[in-house]
Amino acid sequence: SHLVPFGEYIPVRGLLPLRLVHSALDFSAGPGLRSIALPGLPGFGGLEVSLSSTALTGLEDAVQWLIGYRYECTEQLASRLLPIFVLGPILEQFPIADTKDLASRQLLATSGIARMLTRQNYDGGFRYWDSSERSSPYLSAWATFALLEGKKAGFKVGEDALSKALGYLDNFVRYGES
Repeated sequence: SHLVPFGEYIPVRGLLPLRLVHSALDFSAGPGLRSIALPGLPGFGGLEVSLSSTALTGLEDAVQWLIGYRYECTEQLASRLLPIFVLGPILEQFPIADTKDLASRQLLATSGIARMLTRQNYDGGFRYWDSSERSSPYLSAWATFALLEGKKAGFKVGEDALSKALGYLDNFVRYGES
């Protein structure tokens, strides 16, 4: 029986006797999703057990959405680039979605960095969109963090752009918004 809200017990009885189905799979093919479909009575449900050699299985759709999203402000762009920067070594071992090869990751990273830098203002801070708007301190901190992580991961980020961004943040911390 199962406990439900308010402390009532509801008896649960199976429609059919439980039957153990034993199966073996060959995992020598490498990482990836392997499924065992257990037979059930059509229309009455069933049970599916999925096993994987890595916790990264199942992230394919999420990574594909993250990589393929094109309608981004600077904050979203930085958020899209950060996983590529910090997960580089993991993506080498477990290629996912459009990050399967180094050339794809490098193209995503370099084009993303270039696009982000087009949104850097004269004061070193960053704006959300391509329009001319004032720098946002929050956004500038996030974009600068992403650029620093990109540089740390070995991607080319201009020293002048980083210096201006860090100067903007230092100025904001010292004097507030102008």
